[in-house]
Amino acid sequence: MQNAGVVRNTGIELQLGHNNRINDWSYSIGANFSYVTTKIMDLKGGDTPGQSVGDPLWAYYGYVCDGIFQNEEEIKNHPTQSMGTPVPGDLKYRDLNGDKVVDSKDRQVLGSYFPKINFGLNLSVQYKDFDLSALLQGAADVKSAPVAEIRYAFYNGGKVTEQHLDRWTPENPNATYPRLSMSDSKNRVTSSFWMQDASYAKLRNLQVGYSLPKQLISKYGISRLRVYCSIDNLFMISGFDGVDPEAISGNYYPLTRNYSFGLNVTF
Repeated sequence: MQNAGVVRNTGIELQLGHNNRINDWSYSIGANFSYVTTKIMDLKGGDTPGQSVGDPLWAYYGYVCDGIFQNEEEIKNHPTQSMGTPVPGDLKYRDLNGDKVVDSKDRQVLGSYFPKINFGLNLSVQYKDFDLSALLQGAADVKSAPVAEIRYAFYNGGKVTEQHLDRWTPENPNATYPRLSMSDSKNRVTSSFWMQDASYAKLRNLQVGYSLPKQLISKYGISRLRVYCSIDNLFMISGFDGVDPEAISGNYYPLTRNYSFGLNVTF
């Protein structure tokens, strides 16, 4: 066994900050931004489909989906799909090499869950004895798929979710989800149908505080007494359908929203 991988990371990173005071107001703003592309340069012969020289790190590798088969005529006129004979309601995969058979040779890189863009924003504001701070963090230009237990109906003994209600039936040909099946795996292969934009912005922390006037606490030998409320993971902005766009495994435990209250005392 050897650590034989060579990866090239190329990009830019920016960091900006600004502080100011206006009468009883003071504020501080800090922002950071990075754009990075990755490329596998050498694996010493250990290439595998989707993780080969020239591919990005953490790539999804699979079939390009061209929609849902609507009838037997479409199936008859489509190249043979090696993952099993389709029926109306199944996903239609593209024959990339034009050999009239859709098989493992027709797979390609569908995206990567290594985000090209990362950004953050720190903000703090103070007015007299009141203060507020916030930390926003996010990522963009990243692909992911909801964990299997969410994207596949009945997977691993599971149930269905709201997205499965708009499933394909002869009466619902414009459905957004293929036909339902308890065991058929043809629609469960990795394909572009399941890929989603996993960009997000999360408010990691919001804190509000109040410092008691010094004339009230100085007689007790206290130079500063601040009470505060802090909230972690207050909200997330994302169009991703899964539990969390940062989750790539069914073993992922979702982030919890935490509320805390406290005192800062300085003698």
